[in-house]
Amino acid sequence: LSALLLAACGEDTKKEEGKATVVENSTGASSEQTLQNTPETSTKLDTLNTTVSLKDAVSVFQSTHPEAQIHSVELDSKFGNLQYDITGSDYSYEYEMRIDANSKEILEDRSEAEREIESFLDFTTSIDPADAIQNASTNSQVTGMSPTSWKLEAEHGTQNYSIKYEKNLSEIEVYINASTGELTGLELDD
Repeated sequence: LSALLLAACGEDTKKEEGKATVVENSTGASSEQTLQNTPETSTKLDTLNTTVSLKDAVSVFQSTHPEAQIHSVELDSKFGNLQYDITGSDYSYEYEMRIDANSKEILEDRSEAEREIESFLDFTTSIDPADAIQNASTNSQVTGMSPTSWKLEAEHGTQNYSIKYEKNLSEIEVYINASTGELTGLELDD
């Protein structure tokens, strides 16, 4: 497999060598990243009980991209096991990293030279994901349902959690203000 990464002065290419992937850009510089492709399944896993905390996942992202500020963090199970999907950017690149929520293994790390100006997360003012899920679960619309994923995102200067619940073919998304813990919205999708 090969993937393309855009760089400011040309394309980066990835050459897979076992689990380690060497990223080489048009200037000849290279770095090693770990990639693992996992098949997509519809397995629902417990989003409240992960081995790797939000803080640990953010630390993995920041140690790989120390100049980047984070836009969003999502915990989901759409690839058969719980994974964090973290997006962020610095002055030159936008980054997206997938981290296994049980092992801290970096499953994917992508970057693009072009980025949009976005709001950034301030983790010092955000409530814990478990608290957001607890607040969302008090809504009568999700009684008897378990959350299947959550996302913490900064948009227009506000930090919000969106927590997804699924039952049969119905999906409900509950929105919680990440600073106050208050319910800010509900979306039903049948």
